[in-house]
Parts: sequence; C-alpha cells; structure tokens
Amino acid sequence: MTSSRLSQSNRKQVSEDETRESWLIFAEKIAESFDMGKTVSILDVRDKRKP
Repeated sequence: MTSSRLSQSNRKQVSEDETRESWLIFAEKIAESFDMGKTVSILDVRDKRKP
C-alpha cells in the first residue's frame, strides 16, 4: 500500500493496536458478508470500533 506511508506521517496518533483491532473487525465483517451475501464497507468498521 502506498497510502500507508502517508498515513504513518500524518496520523501518528493511531496506534498499532488500534489498527490491528480495525483489521480484525474488518476481517470479521468480511467473513459475515460471505455468509450473508452482503458487501462490506470500511465505514461499518469505523462504526463498530470502540471509542
């Protein structure tokens, strides 16, 4: 990903744990979508994450 370099320099406040959690939730939602035949949006992940 070329955008990862930009986000690293621009958004230092995002921790590795937070990123890892986001991807876990995203992977979970992708698995769910295969079961239910839905599309997955990254916005769904943002909404699901704990504040």
